[in-house]
Amino acid sequence: LNIAMFKEYKVDFVVMKDSGIAGGTAEKVKACQKLEITPIIIGRKPETGYTCIKSLAECLINEN
Repeated sequence: LNIAMFKEYKVDFVVMKDSGIAGGTAEKVKACQKLEITPIIIGRKPETGYTCIKSLAECLINEN
């Protein structure tokens, strides 16, 4: 599907966020390689998240 779409739109570059396995990043990069298109991947900092509901609640309360 990615190859067909990239061919149809005759793209030279593909800009994508790094959405990991679930988002299909690897498949998009492979399609770019096959078609000799330059992939531009926008990364993001790792998220640590919250490990307990109390710290999440404190964060939400302090935002308001």
